[in-house]
Amino acid sequence: KEFEEKISPLFLESTVNFMSCAERHGYVAMGCHGMKHRGPSVFAMFLSFSGCTPEHATKIANKVWGNNFVFTKTRTAIARKGWELGNANPEARKRLQAIMAP
Repeated sequence: KEFEEKISPLFLESTVNFMSCAERHGYVAMGCHGMKHRGPSVFAMFLSFSGCTPEHATKIANKVWGNNFVFTKTRTAIARKGWELGNANPEARKRLQAIMAP
C-alpha cells in the first residue's frame, strides 16, 4: 500500500516522472547506493508497468540484486501495483514499450 501511494505517482503524475523521462531522454535511470534500498522493488514495479508479469519482474530483480532482505512475496506484491497501473493506463504502457524496445 505504501509503495502504491508513494511510488505510483512517479510513473505518470509527478512533474518529473518515469514516462516523461523515458519520452524525453529515451531511458529511465533509478536507484542509488548500489540499488540497496527501494531500487530493486521499484525496478520490478517498473518492469511490470511496462508489461512484464509481476512474477517475472520479481525474478529479474532478485536475480540481478538479490532479495536485499525483502521477501519475494512482498516484492511481487509491489510489482503487481505496477502491473495494475500499467493495465489502467494501456496507452502509457504502449508508449513505454515503444521507447524501450524500438
